[in-house]
Amino acid sequence: MTDFPYEVRRYAYSVLENSSIEITEALAMQDLEVDWCFEERLPAIRRKQFETLKLHLHPGDTLYVWKLERFGLDAIELLEFLEKLKKRGVTLICLRQKGGLDDFIRRIKRDLGSTNPMAGNTGVALKHLYEIEARASKLSEATSKADAETAQNAEALKGLVGDLRQHLNFIKQQIHYGEHAAAVGRIDNISADF
Repeated sequence: MTDFPYEVRRYAYSVLENSSIEITEALAMQDLEVDWCFEERLPAIRRKQFETLKLHLHPGDTLYVWKLERFGLDAIELLEFLEKLKKRGVTLICLRQKGGLDDFIRRIKRDLGSTNPMAGNTGVALKHLYEIEARASKLSEATSKADAETAQNAEALKGLVGDLRQHLNFIKQQIHYGEHAAAVGRIDNISADF
């Protein structure tokens, strides 16, 4: 048996919504002798408990879950999460699905690597990802153009500020020497330019 530099823990992750299935799930999780059960209450928009759970998992720990769908991840995210668990040395036990981490990883890879990647839901998801990528690329180009225009505008504005300072210094001198009418005329000319 491997020695770990910290105490090995047993965790459970559960999603509850008050239906009979979730109540059965909650009761099953309570029967487990776990150190901590992370329970997500629906609607869980940000899934704080799941994010917190990921921070607590260490090599040698065991994670119980009712079924993989409870993680609320798409196939690619789920595959990445399961591979991280395996790499960390965490044991995953699904109460409603047979197999271990290697089995789950193999099934997901098989499903993702079908002969027709554009078939079914995976294909729809990929299509949406490509559309989002194209929009992001266009937005990035527009932002670059806007940044260039903003830089040009900033330079022009610096020039205007410099000109305005010169005018103000000149007006200040005119007022100092009592040339009030000339100063007012210059102010009127500057105002008309804007």
